[in-house]
This record gives sequence, C-alpha cells and structure tokens, in this order.
Amino acid sequence: MDTTIQLSELATFNDTLTHDLMKNYEKNFGEKIKNIKRSSEDIANVADRLDLAIKNAWGSLDKTTSEQGLRLTQTIKETGRKLSGYEIESNYAKSEEFHKTAVEISNKIILSIRKYVPKLHKVLKTDIAALNSTLTKLESSINSLGIALDDSPGRALETLELETKVLLVKKSTAKELEIRNQEIEQSILQSTKDEENLLNEQNQLLSREEFLILQKCENSLKSEIEKIEQLLQPIAKPLRKFERTLTEDSPIDPNILEKLIENPKEAISKYSTQSISRILNSLNDALNQGKLGIEERKRRKAQEVIEAANRGELEKRRTTFLSIQNNTQTATDILIANGLFDKNERLKQLLTKTRSESEQLKTTQNSNRKKIEELTKVISKQKALIESEILKLSGRKISIID
Repeated sequence: MDTTIQLSELATFNDTLTHDLMKNYEKNFGEKIKNIKRSSEDIANVADRLDLAIKNAWGSLDKTTSEQGLRLTQTIKETGRKLSGYEIESNYAKSEEFHKTAVEISNKIILSIRKYVPKLHKVLKTDIAALNSTLTKLESSINSLGIALDDSPGRALETLELETKVLLVKKSTAKELEIRNQEIEQSILQSTKDEENLLNEQNQLLSREEFLILQKCENSLKSEIEKIEQLLQPIAKPLRKFERTLTEDSPIDPNILEKLIENPKEAISKYSTQSISRILNSLNDALNQGKLGIEERKRRKAQEVIEAANRGELEKRRTTFLSIQNNTQTATDILIANGLFDKNERLKQLLTKTRSESEQLKTTQNSNRKKIEELTKVISKQKALIESEILKLSGRKISIID
C-alpha cells in the first residue's frame, strides 16, 4: 500500500528515514572512529619514544640524520595527536569528513617515514619496527572506517537529501512564477480598463465638430491624392525610362522629374503646372520618336494622360488638391488654437504607452507560463526519481503529492 506524503513534509520524512536506516551504521562509525583515534594516539606515543631514542643515540647518529629523525617524530606527534583530538558526531557526513582528514594525515605520516626512516633504521631498528606496526594499525583502522562508510546507505541518503532540496527549490520557483502571473493578470485587466477609458475619452473628443471637419478634409485630401496618383500612374514607367535618357545639357530639371516619379502628389503641389507640362511634353516627344521602347498599348495610355494634362486636368487636380490641403491646415490650426489637437496627441501617446505596457506584460506572462510548464515536467520526473530511490532504500512505496 502506498504511503502518501505531502511535498512540504518530504524533508521531515527523509530525516526520519535517514535516522531509522543509519542508526546502526552510525554506532559502527563511532567504534571505527574511536579505533582511529586510539591508533593515532598510539603512533604519537611511539613517536615520543622514538624522539627520546634519537636523542639518546647521539653517538651513533650523525648530526644531519639526528635532525631529520627529530623532524620526523615532530611531524608524527603533531599530526597523530591532531587526529586523536578530533571531537565529532558519528553521523555519515561528519564521519566521511573525518575519514577524509584521517587519510590526509596518514598520507602525510607515510611520506615523512619514507623520507627519513631509511637513515634511522640501522641504529633504531626496534623503535622503527614499533613505528611501522602502529602505522599499519592506523591505516587498517582508517580503511575499516572507509569500508563501513561505503557499505552504508549514507551516500544514497545524501543524494536523496540533495534531490529533495532541488525539488523543493523548483517547486518554490514554480509557485513564485504562478503568483507573479496572477499579479500580471490583474495588471493586464487594469491596463485593458485604462485603454477602454482612454478610447472612450478619445472618441468623445473626436466626435466634436472641429475634429469632424478635420476628418472630412483629410478624407477628401486622401481621395484627391488617389485621383492624382491614378491619373499619373500610366506615365510612371515611361517617366523613369525618360529619366535615363536625359543628357547634361537637357532643359529638363532633373529634380522636378525625380519628384514627379517618386512622389507625384508632392511634385504637383510644389511645382508649377508649366514646369510639369514641360516634362510631360518632352516625354510625349520621346514617345512619338520611339526612343523609350514602350509597347504600343502602354504608349497610347501614357499619351492620353499627357493630352488630359494639356487640356487642364492636371491643373484642375492641382487646384483642388491645394484647396483641400489649405482647408485641412485651417481645420488643424483651429484645433491647435483651442488646445484640442494637443489633447488628442496626449491621448494617442497614452494609448500607445498603455498598449505597449500591456503587450510587455503579456509577453512576460507567456514566458512565465512556458517556464512553469517546463518546471512542472521536471518536478514530476524528480518526484518519480525520489519515490524510486526511497523504495530502493527502505522498501517503502510512497507517493509525493502537492
């Protein structure tokens, strides 16, 4: 039967599991540690005796060998008593840390012995034998603790503890993102209300007669521009080809010609009808002479436009356009004078800002949703992994729920 565990209670469950599984092992660790401390004290005591023997053998050892021997005993006494003086708990983590320290100290003693003992061995055989014997016991006790640590479930339980911490962090992160998205949702709703209020205010403003007059002028201006562009469209391509044939001594103003090609509306409003007619008549001559390589049907349409312009259609369009443009400017000036134009511009800016902020909030919200989805998948896998590890360690089948 499955045991259901709340995610918030998983760490406590792991602590209990660790205590139950490790209590017998930790008693064993404690005994192994005591053996190491006894062995380290023994080797320090042997070093005391060796130290005395070296001092008493001054007639049998040269000065250099004697000094080296005393350095050896000093190293062994310091490191051995450092190890024997450790006060630690016998839990897995502390025991593993103690074992690592013990290995380092043992290696230091071994290196010192290898360096200095060969010169002392001939004179102090008994003392050196005692030193090697206690070193062997120290190494054996350290290895025994290492084996006990490896045979215990301590490392697996440490891994379980780490994975649980990772799971809790990811769950906390997902929760924070969910809370943040709830806050963002409220901000988006407020932003939507702000946008509606601004639009209502703008619609009321634009419904005033002054804006209606401006809108009517702008619509008429747009319609007139379309008529001008439609009128001149058949000569757009012929004009571009004509532009390529101009020579440096041509009487045609290239600036006016370029503007007529690129922006017919601006050209007609900016330059006189005579200046434009001069260009159109020169174009007509080029078409009649067949210089531009325009097919017959398009040539006839282009010449029809030129004929219409010469009949006054271009001047008519120009006069109408300038009149509407002037009316538009007058309507705008009235709005500026009574502050309505600036008020509308401010509303436009506020609307742009509000919409931009709303889009940024939505982008952040979507990004958070993707992160939450990814975290949810990871959390689900992490739960399954932890459930499997607990089953292997304890034989207990559990289910972790939020």
